[in-house]
Amino acid sequence: MELIIFFIDSRQVELRIIERGEIKFCHLLAVDMMFDTLLVTGLDKFLAENRIDTLSLDTVSVAGELDDNSTACKIAQAVAAALNVRISALSTSISAQ
Repeated sequence: MELIIFFIDSRQVELRIIERGEIKFCHLLAVDMMFDTLLVTGLDKFLAENRIDTLSLDTVSVAGELDDNSTACKIAQAVAAALNVRISALSTSISAQ
C-alpha cells in the first residue's frame, strides 16, 4: 500500500492511498499559510478514518504539479521522508525480533 501526497496545483493537494495500482482512498486538502499543520493533522485524520496503520504503508511519496522551490512542496517532502524513515525503522525492528 502506498501513500501519495499529490499536488493537483499550487493550491490543492490530494492524499491518495494506492493499493495494487488502484486508488482506494483519497482526500483533498487546501494549501494555505497553515499547510504544515493541515498536512500533518489531515494525514492523521485521513489514516484514522480509513483505519489504515502507518505500518501497512510500503512507501510515502510526493508527486504531481511540484514546484521544488515552494515551501509547501518542501513540507510535503519532509513529511514523506519522516514517514518513510519511520516505516523503514519499524519494519527493520520487527524483522530483527
